[in-house]
Amino acid sequence: MNYLSKTFIAVISLLVLFFVADEVSNYFINYKEAKIKSYQKDKLIFDNLISAQETNLKIFTDTLVLNENIKNAYRENDPSLIIKIVQPLWKKETRDKLIHEIHFFKPPATSFVNFSNFKSIGTDVSDVRSDIVWITSSFQPSYHPFVCKTYAGLRATVPIMENNSTILGGLSIGKKIDWLPEFMKQETHHESFLVYTKDSMEPLVDKYYNEFIKDKQIRGDYILANQTKKIDSGLFKTINFSLKRQDIIVDGKKYLLNIYPIIDFNNNAMAYVCTLDDLHSFEKTFYQMLFNNLLFIFITALSILILAKRTTRVLINQINYIANITDKIKKRDFTLLYQKSNIS
Repeated sequence: MNYLSKTFIAVISLLVLFFVADEVSNYFINYKEAKIKSYQKDKLIFDNLISAQETNLKIFTDTLVLNENIKNAYRENDPSLIIKIVQPLWKKETRDKLIHEIHFFKPPATSFVNFSNFKSIGTDVSDVRSDIVWITSSFQPSYHPFVCKTYAGLRATVPIMENNSTILGGLSIGKKIDWLPEFMKQETHHESFLVYTKDSMEPLVDKYYNEFIKDKQIRGDYILANQTKKIDSGLFKTINFSLKRQDIIVDGKKYLLNIYPIIDFNNNAMAYVCTLDDLHSFEKTFYQMLFNNLLFIFITALSILILAKRTTRVLINQINYIANITDKIKKRDFTLLYQKSNIS
């Protein structure tokens, strides 16, 4: 191997080394950006799902709080009037599993009509329904996740007002949130699961807590609920719910775990919705591009080397020829010049 080849190979090797180092650096930068984009994309879908459900609940509550017959039930202190009006709607909505709660209150948080439990009329629940206490004192509606004595879910709580702006009572309409993982998977195409914090379930009375927990798994300070991909105990222990996202290995495969807290009315994280984004396609694309670029560099370098060797060989031959002529002239040997002249 001549000096030119050795030098050329050394230069190309150095360039390839710098190229690989640059590509690896870009990989980690782009991988980080891909994680952020994944998190933001799933978060937008999550926020839109919650927002859509809140809008549905708002439409539902508006049709009831503006009903004059319902207002008359408050004026006459007659819960039976509300039962007569709302019972058909309650049966239909619960049959279709669209609604889990329709609960009318008197200020500050006394049960007036609870369609889940008619026997609760007159019960003061202000100790667990801080959201109702707030809306009957502020006269402002609220749409939020919440855990009460009977279930954990998404609620719309609105005041029922007289025409003269005095309050008659409050209405709470809600639905469970166990459906979130399946909906998230449909919209994001990522496996998903739901985790409740154990502390947030304390308001549930024993009867409803036992009902709540029967299809779920207690894992330390958390309760693992619906899941579209099985999350075993060992894996669960590796999850840090204080993070927005983290890498995780599931069934020997690397995933990006996106974590979205569900914040309740009291500004506490009552649950987390988690999605598993398989970033294998990102890595596959990177390695394919790296291979293609290295192949391009190799072919280009080889072509340059072949061209350089040919050019160098011609140049060396010309230099040798001139050197040979010069040497003969110094020795007063003009044979080559005469030959050149005769040829011409």
